[in-house]
Amino acid sequence: MMPVMKTIRRFTAVVPWLFPAFLAAILILPGGCAVKRRRLIVSLNRPLPPAAATGPASARPAPRPFQSPTEIQVLRLTMPLGTFSANQRVWSLLAHNVAPGKTTALLSANGFRAGTGTFPVWKKIVKLINKPGSTNQRIYCQVNGVRSVALVVRPNVRREILVYHTLPGGLVVRTYRNCDDVILLAAHVNQQIPATIVQIEPAVNLGTVTFRRGPLALGIVQGARPRQRVFTRLRISVAIPPRRFLVIAPANPRGRPLSVGSVFLSRPQRVPSRETVLVFVPMNVR
Repeated sequence: MMPVMKTIRRFTAVVPWLFPAFLAAILILPGGCAVKRRRLIVSLNRPLPPAAATGPASARPAPRPFQSPTEIQVLRLTMPLGTFSANQRVWSLLAHNVAPGKTTALLSANGFRAGTGTFPVWKKIVKLINKPGSTNQRIYCQVNGVRSVALVVRPNVRREILVYHTLPGGLVVRTYRNCDDVILLAAHVNQQIPATIVQIEPAVNLGTVTFRRGPLALGIVQGARPRQRVFTRLRISVAIPPRRFLVIAPANPRGRPLSVGSVFLSRPQRVPSRETVLVFVPMNVR
């Protein structure tokens, strides 16, 4: 037993940084995704340029009858509160027409802010936000177009209060216990544009529900499915061309601390206060 304990002590003394990264991967890892954590903010991965087509059109292979899984790179940035969300120089570089006017207004009322940009724009943004105390995680997801992937942004919540604006004048207050705050990610490639259609919506995971159907039922007769409170009115569906990205950040977390976006993507009550920014980069379209 003593030699084993000495080996463990030597290993933890040599590589103590492995344990925080391993713990973060356990907390963040959603189904269908892989996580890589770094201390400094790095540039976006550039998709490879398209291969040049050779030969006559009749000699080219016919398109496949099925769509391969869509690959989305999600860059999760954690930084001091206001570094990204309150930086007007950053938002001046981004396009804000990611949703219809009513949806954009509803997103803002519920504490979310969204924008799109190009890879060259991202290089400029990095210079504005790459400050001490900022970290990032790369999450690589494969979305099959049948089921969305849940990105956990706040795990193991014992109790939370959410103030949700439904329509102009509509206000709902809800309390949730023993849950996870997640962003549901779905995507598929539209080769006619070409672009990747990325759809995201916030939700609260409340556990799982088991079900059993009668003996005459078709398909799946029993199993388990997640029990979720999905905020469907806050759904964003954006066509992202090659070499562009979509970014989601909290809006006014200090002014609206109980809004969905503030609760999901910020910690204004912590010392020091923090915020989370999600950058979605499609990898399929070349």
